[in-house]
Amino acid sequence: MAELNTKRAAAVAIAAAKGEKLPPRPPRPHYEPKVKTLKEIMTRSAARALGKKREILLTTGHWQIDRITGGPAPNDVWCIGADTSVGKSTEAVAIADENLLTGKRVLIVTGEDHWHRYGARLMCRRARCNAYRYRDRCLTPAEKKRVQTVVDQALPIPVYLDGRGVDVEELAAQILWLVAEHGIHLVEADYLTAFASKKRRFETRKAEVYFCARTMTDCMRRSGAAGILFSQLTIENRRTKPDIHHVRDCKDVGHMVETAGFLYELPKGIVKDGQHLARVGDKAMHLDKVKDGERGKVVLLKWDKKTASFRRVTENETEGPGSYGELDGDESLAEDGSNEAIPDDFTSEEGAEDQRTTQRELYP
Repeated sequence: MAELNTKRAAAVAIAAAKGEKLPPRPPRPHYEPKVKTLKEIMTRSAARALGKKREILLTTGHWQIDRITGGPAPNDVWCIGADTSVGKSTEAVAIADENLLTGKRVLIVTGEDHWHRYGARLMCRRARCNAYRYRDRCLTPAEKKRVQTVVDQALPIPVYLDGRGVDVEELAAQILWLVAEHGIHLVEADYLTAFASKKRRFETRKAEVYFCARTMTDCMRRSGAAGILFSQLTIENRRTKPDIHHVRDCKDVGHMVETAGFLYELPKGIVKDGQHLARVGDKAMHLDKVKDGERGKVVLLKWDKKTASFRRVTENETEGPGSYGELDGDESLAEDGSNEAIPDDFTSEEGAEDQRTTQRELYP
Protein backbone atom coordinates (compact mmCIF):
# COMPACT_ATOMS: atom_id res chain seq x y z
CA MET A 1 0.00 0.00 0.00
CA ALA A 2 2.89 2.38 0.67
CA GLU A 3 4.03 1.90 -2.94
CA LEU A 4 0.53 2.65 -4.24
CA ASN A 5 0.31 5.82 -2.10
CA THR A 6 3.65 7.00 -3.50
CA LYS A 7 2.40 6.49 -7.05
CA ARG A 8 -0.77 8.44 -6.27
CA ALA A 9 1.30 11.35 -4.97
CA ALA A 10 3.46 11.26 -8.11
CA ALA A 11 0.35 11.30 -10.32
CA VAL A 12 -0.98 14.34 -8.45
CA ALA A 13 2.34 16.18 -8.94
CA ILE A 14 2.42 15.43 -12.68
CA ALA A 15 -1.17 16.56 -13.12
CA ALA A 16 -0.46 19.80 -11.24
CA ALA A 17 2.54 20.52 -13.49
CA LYS A 18 0.29 20.14 -16.54
CA GLY A 19 -2.41 22.32 -15.03
CA GLU A 20 -4.75 19.37 -14.76
CA LYS A 21 -6.70 18.18 -11.79
CA LEU A 22 -7.19 14.56 -10.72
CA PRO A 23 -10.65 13.46 -9.54
CA PRO A 24 -11.06 13.61 -5.75
CA ARG A 25 -9.90 10.63 -3.81
CA PRO A 26 -12.72 8.49 -2.35
CA PRO A 27 -12.96 8.22 1.45
CA ARG A 28 -10.54 5.81 3.08
CA PRO A 29 -12.15 2.44 3.92
CA HIS A 30 -12.55 1.39 7.52
CA TYR A 31 -10.27 -1.63 7.00
CA GLU A 32 -6.94 -1.58 5.21
CA PRO A 33 -7.47 -3.11 1.72
CA LYS A 34 -5.52 -6.32 1.20
CA VAL A 35 -4.03 -5.40 -2.14
CA LYS A 36 -1.33 -7.34 -4.00
CA THR A 37 0.42 -5.98 -7.06
CA LEU A 38 0.88 -8.02 -10.22
CA LYS A 39 4.61 -8.18 -9.49
CA GLU A 40 4.02 -9.61 -6.02
CA ILE A 41 1.59 -12.25 -7.27
CA MET A 42 3.84 -13.40 -10.10
CA THR A 43 6.96 -13.41 -7.91
CA ARG A 44 5.38 -15.42 -5.11
CA SER A 45 3.75 -17.85 -7.52
CA ALA A 46 7.08 -18.52 -9.22
CA ALA A 47 8.88 -18.87 -5.89
CA ARG A 48 6.33 -21.46 -4.80
CA ALA A 49 6.78 -23.51 -7.97
CA LEU A 50 10.57 -23.18 -8.26
CA GLY A 51 11.61 -23.18 -4.61
CA LYS A 52 12.94 -26.28 -2.87
CA LYS A 53 11.03 -25.63 0.32
CA ARG A 54 7.72 -27.48 0.31
CA GLU A 55 4.57 -26.21 1.96
CA ILE A 56 2.87 -28.06 4.78
CA LEU A 57 1.46 -31.20 3.18
CA LEU A 58 -1.82 -32.59 4.42
CA THR A 59 -3.41 -35.83 3.33
CA THR A 60 -6.81 -37.44 2.98
CA GLY A 61 -5.34 -40.85 3.71
CA HIS A 62 -5.98 -41.98 0.14
CA TRP A 63 -3.14 -41.70 -2.34
CA GLN A 64 -5.42 -41.33 -5.35
CA ILE A 65 -7.54 -38.55 -3.85
CA ASP A 66 -4.37 -36.67 -2.88
CA ARG A 67 -3.01 -37.06 -6.41
CA ILE A 68 -6.17 -35.73 -8.06
CA THR A 69 -6.77 -32.81 -5.69
CA GLY A 70 -3.31 -32.02 -4.33
CA GLY A 71 -4.61 -32.72 -0.82
CA PRO A 72 -6.04 -30.17 1.64
CA ALA A 73 -3.98 -26.98 1.48
CA PRO A 74 -3.63 -23.97 3.81
CA ASN A 75 -6.30 -21.29 3.23
CA ASP A 76 -8.39 -23.72 1.16
CA VAL A 77 -11.74 -25.18 2.22
CA TRP A 78 -13.24 -28.50 1.17
CA CYS A 79 -16.74 -29.86 1.45
CA ILE A 80 -17.23 -33.59 2.03
CA GLY A 81 -20.82 -34.78 2.03
CA ALA A 82 -22.58 -38.08 2.65
CA ASP A 83 -26.05 -39.43 3.23
CA THR A 84 -27.01 -40.60 6.70
CA SER A 85 -24.90 -43.50 8.05
CA VAL A 86 -22.64 -43.69 4.99
CA GLY A 87 -19.53 -42.57 6.90
CA LYS A 88 -19.31 -38.80 7.04
CA SER A 89 -18.00 -38.51 10.62
CA THR A 90 -15.93 -41.67 10.20
CA GLU A 91 -14.19 -40.09 7.23
CA ALA A 92 -13.57 -36.97 9.34
CA VAL A 93 -11.88 -39.15 11.97
CA ALA A 94 -9.83 -41.00 9.34
CA ILE A 95 -8.53 -37.78 7.76
CA ALA A 96 -7.77 -36.32 11.19
CA ASP A 97 -5.93 -39.46 12.27
CA GLU A 98 -3.80 -39.70 9.14
CA ASN A 99 -2.61 -36.12 9.62
CA LEU A 100 -2.10 -36.47 13.36
CA LEU A 101 0.13 -39.49 12.71
CA THR A 102 2.39 -37.34 10.51
CA GLY A 103 2.82 -34.70 13.21
CA LYS A 104 0.19 -32.24 11.98
CA ARG A 105 -2.34 -30.66 14.32
CA VAL A 106 -6.02 -31.17 13.60
CA LEU A 107 -9.07 -29.63 15.27
CA ILE A 108 -12.44 -31.38 14.94
CA VAL A 109 -15.26 -28.89 15.55
CA THR A 110 -18.53 -30.67 16.21
CA GLY A 111 -22.07 -29.44 16.38
CA GLU A 112 -23.61 -32.79 17.23
CA ASP A 113 -21.52 -35.69 18.61
CA HIS A 114 -19.98 -35.98 22.08
CA TRP A 115 -16.22 -36.37 22.36
CA HIS A 116 -16.46 -40.02 23.45
CA ARG A 117 -17.88 -41.02 20.06
CA TYR A 118 -14.91 -39.52 18.24
CA GLY A 119 -12.60 -41.06 20.81
CA ALA A 120 -14.07 -44.52 20.25
CA ARG A 121 -13.75 -44.27 16.48
CA LEU A 122 -10.22 -42.99 16.69
CA MET A 123 -9.22 -45.68 19.19
CA CYS A 124 -10.68 -48.53 17.12
CA ARG A 125 -8.84 -47.25 14.08
CA ARG A 126 -5.48 -46.84 15.79
CA ALA A 127 -5.57 -49.90 18.01
CA ARG A 128 -7.17 -52.13 15.36
CA CYS A 129 -9.94 -53.12 17.75
CA ASN A 130 -13.17 -54.83 16.87
CA ALA A 131 -15.68 -51.97 17.01
CA TYR A 132 -18.44 -54.13 18.53
CA ARG A 133 -16.20 -55.50 21.25
CA TYR A 134 -14.91 -52.00 22.05
CA ARG A 135 -18.46 -50.67 22.30
CA ASP A 136 -19.58 -53.55 24.53
CA ARG A 137 -16.43 -53.51 26.71
CA CYS A 138 -15.36 -57.07 26.02
CA LEU A 139 -11.98 -56.63 24.31
CA THR A 140 -9.55 -59.49 23.96
CA PRO A 141 -6.28 -59.33 25.95
CA ALA A 142 -4.36 -58.44 22.78
CA GLU A 143 -6.78 -55.61 22.00
CA LYS A 144 -6.56 -54.29 25.55
CA LYS A 145 -2.79 -54.16 25.23
CA ARG A 146 -2.98 -52.25 21.94
CA VAL A 147 -5.49 -49.81 23.47
CA GLN A 148 -3.14 -49.06 26.37
CA THR A 149 -0.26 -48.54 23.94
CA VAL A 150 -2.32 -45.97 21.99
CA VAL A 151 -3.22 -44.19 25.24
CA ASP A 152 0.43 -44.04 26.31
CA GLN A 153 1.48 -42.57 22.95
CA ALA A 154 -1.25 -39.91 22.80
CA LEU A 155 -0.01 -36.31 22.97
CA PRO A 156 -1.61 -33.52 25.09
CA ILE A 157 -2.65 -31.42 22.08
CA PRO A 158 -6.11 -29.95 21.32
CA VAL A 159 -8.12 -32.06 18.89
CA TYR A 160 -11.82 -31.63 19.79
CA LEU A 161 -13.88 -28.44 20.07
CA ASP A 162 -17.43 -28.79 21.37
CA GLY A 163 -19.63 -26.47 19.33
CA ARG A 164 -22.97 -27.89 20.39
CA GLY A 165 -25.33 -25.04 21.23
CA VAL A 166 -22.66 -22.41 20.52
CA ASP A 167 -23.50 -19.53 18.20
CA VAL A 168 -21.66 -19.98 14.89
CA GLU A 169 -20.06 -16.52 15.09
CA GLU A 170 -18.73 -17.21 18.58
CA LEU A 171 -17.53 -20.61 17.38
CA ALA A 172 -15.65 -18.97 14.49
CA ALA A 173 -13.89 -16.66 16.96
CA GLN A 174 -12.88 -19.67 19.08
CA ILE A 175 -11.48 -21.44 16.02
CA LEU A 176 -9.40 -18.41 15.02
CA TRP A 177 -7.94 -18.21 18.52
CA LEU A 178 -7.17 -21.93 18.75
CA VAL A 179 -5.48 -22.02 15.33
CA ALA A 180 -3.25 -19.07 16.25
CA GLU A 181 -2.55 -20.29 19.78
CA HIS A 182 -1.83 -23.96 19.03
CA GLY A 183 -0.63 -23.94 15.42
CA ILE A 184 -3.55 -25.97 14.04
CA HIS A 185 -2.97 -27.14 10.45
CA LEU A 186 -6.41 -28.55 9.63
CA VAL A 187 -9.90 -27.63 10.90
CA GLU A 188 -12.80 -30.05 10.37
CA ALA A 189 -16.38 -28.89 10.95
CA ASP A 190 -18.74 -31.82 11.51
CA TYR A 191 -21.34 -31.17 10.33
CA LEU A 192 -22.67 -28.06 8.61
CA THR A 193 -26.40 -28.21 9.33
CA ALA A 194 -25.73 -28.85 13.04
CA PHE A 195 -24.46 -25.28 13.45
CA ALA A 196 -26.79 -22.31 13.90
CA SER A 197 -26.83 -18.59 14.54
CA LYS A 198 -28.64 -17.48 17.69
CA LYS A 199 -28.05 -13.76 17.18
CA ARG A 200 -29.73 -13.45 13.79
CA ARG A 201 -33.12 -14.29 12.35
CA PHE A 202 -33.52 -15.79 8.89
CA GLU A 203 -36.54 -16.10 6.64
CA THR A 204 -35.60 -19.60 5.46
CA ARG A 205 -33.49 -22.51 6.66
CA LYS A 206 -31.46 -22.23 3.46
CA ALA A 207 -30.49 -18.66 4.35
CA GLU A 208 -29.33 -19.74 7.82
CA VAL A 209 -27.26 -22.65 6.47
CA TYR A 210 -25.74 -20.33 3.87
CA PHE A 211 -24.79 -17.86 6.60
CA CYS A 212 -23.24 -20.60 8.75
CA ALA A 213 -21.32 -22.01 5.79
CA ARG A 214 -20.03 -18.58 4.79
CA THR A 215 -19.04 -17.80 8.40
CA MET A 216 -17.12 -21.08 8.73
CA THR A 217 -15.39 -20.88 5.34
CA ASP A 218 -14.32 -17.27 5.95
CA CYS A 219 -13.05 -18.24 9.39
CA MET A 220 -11.01 -21.17 8.03
CA ARG A 221 -9.45 -19.07 5.29
CA ARG A 222 -8.63 -16.20 7.66
CA SER A 223 -7.00 -18.62 10.10
CA GLY A 224 -4.46 -19.78 7.50
CA ALA A 225 -5.27 -23.45 8.17
CA ALA A 226 -6.86 -25.89 5.76
CA GLY A 227 -10.55 -26.50 6.36
CA ILE A 228 -13.09 -29.22 5.64
CA LEU A 229 -16.84 -28.73 6.00
CA PHE A 230 -18.76 -31.98 6.40
CA SER A 231 -22.37 -31.94 5.29
CA GLN A 232 -25.36 -34.21 5.08
CA LEU A 233 -26.93 -34.87 1.71
CA THR A 234 -30.52 -35.14 0.56
CA ILE A 235 -30.75 -37.99 -1.95
CA GLU A 236 -34.13 -39.29 -3.04
CA ASN A 237 -32.68 -42.02 -5.25
CA ARG A 238 -29.78 -43.91 -3.66
CA ARG A 239 -28.76 -45.19 -7.09
CA THR A 240 -27.79 -41.62 -8.00
CA LYS A 241 -24.17 -40.52 -7.78
CA PRO A 242 -24.21 -37.55 -5.36
CA ASP A 243 -22.92 -34.12 -6.35
CA ILE A 244 -22.95 -30.53 -5.11
CA HIS A 245 -26.67 -30.24 -5.84
CA HIS A 246 -27.44 -32.81 -3.15
CA VAL A 247 -25.98 -30.79 -0.24
CA ARG A 248 -28.74 -30.57 2.36
CA ASP A 249 -30.61 -27.27 2.81
CA CYS A 250 -28.16 -25.18 0.75
CA LYS A 251 -26.80 -26.20 -2.64
CA ASP A 252 -24.66 -23.05 -2.77
CA VAL A 253 -22.21 -24.57 -0.28
CA GLY A 254 -20.55 -26.51 -3.07
CA HIS A 255 -19.76 -23.23 -4.84
CA MET A 256 -17.98 -21.74 -1.79
CA VAL A 257 -15.23 -24.35 -1.59
CA GLU A 258 -12.17 -25.36 -3.58
CA THR A 259 -12.90 -29.09 -3.55
CA ALA A 260 -16.14 -31.01 -3.06
CA GLY A 261 -16.22 -34.78 -2.60
CA PHE A 262 -19.23 -36.94 -1.83
CA LEU A 263 -19.32 -40.37 -0.22
CA TYR A 264 -21.80 -42.97 -1.37
CA GLU A 265 -22.33 -46.72 -1.57
CA LEU A 266 -22.13 -48.32 -5.01
CA PRO A 267 -25.56 -49.47 -6.20
CA LYS A 268 -23.97 -52.33 -8.20
CA GLY A 269 -20.64 -54.05 -8.54
CA ILE A 270 -18.08 -52.53 -10.91
CA VAL A 271 -16.41 -54.45 -13.73
CA LYS A 272 -13.40 -53.43 -15.85
CA ASP A 273 -11.78 -55.60 -18.51
CA GLY A 274 -13.70 -58.57 -17.20
CA GLN A 275 -12.47 -58.10 -13.62
CA HIS A 276 -14.74 -57.24 -10.73
CA LEU A 277 -13.31 -54.17 -8.97
CA ALA A 278 -16.01 -53.51 -6.42
CA ARG A 279 -18.94 -55.10 -4.65
CA VAL A 280 -22.45 -53.83 -4.27
CA GLY A 281 -22.43 -51.45 -1.31
CA ASP A 282 -18.70 -50.70 -1.39
CA LYS A 283 -17.96 -47.11 -0.45
CA ALA A 284 -16.60 -44.58 -2.94
CA MET A 285 -16.02 -40.83 -3.21
CA HIS A 286 -17.19 -38.74 -6.15
CA LEU A 287 -14.93 -35.71 -6.62
CA ASP A 288 -17.50 -33.40 -8.15
CA LYS A 289 -15.47 -30.19 -7.84
CA VAL A 290 -11.68 -29.85 -7.91
CA LYS A 291 -10.19 -26.41 -8.56
CA ASP A 292 -6.64 -27.73 -8.86
CA GLY A 293 -7.36 -31.00 -10.63
CA GLU A 294 -9.76 -33.00 -12.75
CA ARG A 295 -13.35 -33.16 -11.55
CA GLY A 296 -15.76 -36.02 -11.97
CA LYS A 297 -13.45 -38.82 -10.81
CA VAL A 298 -14.77 -41.59 -8.57
CA VAL A 299 -12.35 -43.18 -6.11
CA LEU A 300 -12.96 -46.47 -4.31
CA LEU A 301 -12.40 -46.28 -0.56
CA LYS A 302 -11.09 -48.96 1.76
CA TRP A 303 -13.63 -49.80 4.43
CA ASP A 304 -12.59 -52.03 7.31
CA LYS A 305 -15.66 -53.75 8.75
CA LYS A 306 -13.76 -54.98 11.80
CA THR A 307 -12.79 -51.53 13.09
CA ALA A 308 -15.68 -49.72 11.34
CA SER A 309 -13.27 -47.22 9.83
CA PHE A 310 -11.74 -46.08 6.57
CA ARG A 311 -8.21 -47.35 6.13
CA ARG A 312 -5.20 -45.70 4.52
CA VAL A 313 -4.71 -46.47 0.82
CA THR A 314 -1.20 -46.33 -0.63
CA GLU A 315 -0.02 -46.33 -4.22
CA ASN A 316 0.71 -50.05 -4.35
CA GLU A 317 -2.93 -50.81 -3.49
CA THR A 318 -4.32 -49.19 -6.64
CA GLU A 319 -3.60 -51.92 -9.16
CA GLY A 320 -5.29 -55.19 -9.97
CA PRO A 321 -8.58 -56.82 -8.92
CA GLY A 322 -9.98 -55.42 -5.74
CA SER A 323 -7.84 -52.29 -5.98
CA TYR A 324 -8.77 -48.99 -4.38
CA GLY A 325 -7.82 -46.59 -7.15
CA GLU A 326 -9.81 -44.14 -9.23
CA LEU A 327 -12.35 -45.16 -11.85
CA ASP A 328 -11.51 -43.64 -15.21
CA GLY A 329 -14.77 -44.16 -17.03
CA ASP A 330 -13.96 -47.47 -18.75
CA GLU A 331 -15.76 -49.40 -16.03
CA SER A 332 -19.30 -50.67 -16.21
CA LEU A 333 -21.80 -51.77 -13.59
CA ALA A 334 -22.15 -55.53 -13.35
CA GLU A 335 -25.49 -56.50 -14.89
CA ASP A 336 -26.46 -58.70 -11.98
CA GLY A 337 -24.41 -56.94 -9.33
CA SER A 338 -22.74 -60.26 -8.55
CA ASN A 339 -19.57 -60.56 -6.52
CA GLU A 340 -18.46 -64.09 -7.32
CA ALA A 341 -15.24 -63.04 -9.02
CA ILE A 342 -14.04 -61.01 -6.03
CA PRO A 343 -11.82 -62.78 -3.47
CA ASP A 344 -13.16 -62.86 0.08
CA ASP A 345 -10.25 -60.89 1.51
CA PHE A 346 -10.40 -58.10 -1.02
CA THR A 347 -11.66 -55.38 1.31
CA SER A 348 -9.58 -56.23 4.36
CA GLU A 349 -5.85 -56.37 4.76
CA GLU A 350 -6.27 -58.98 7.48
CA GLY A 351 -7.68 -61.55 5.03
CA ALA A 352 -10.72 -63.68 4.54
CA GLU A 353 -11.26 -64.32 8.24
CA ASP A 354 -12.34 -60.74 8.88
CA GLN A 355 -14.42 -60.67 5.70
CA ARG A 356 -16.46 -63.68 6.81
CA THR A 357 -17.04 -62.22 10.27
CA THR A 358 -20.75 -61.75 10.84
CA GLN A 359 -22.57 -60.25 13.76
CA ARG A 360 -23.10 -63.62 15.45
CA GLU A 361 -19.33 -64.25 15.26
CA LEU A 362 -18.24 -60.99 16.84
CA TYR A 363 -17.54 -62.49 20.22
CA PRO A 364 -15.22 -65.52 20.24
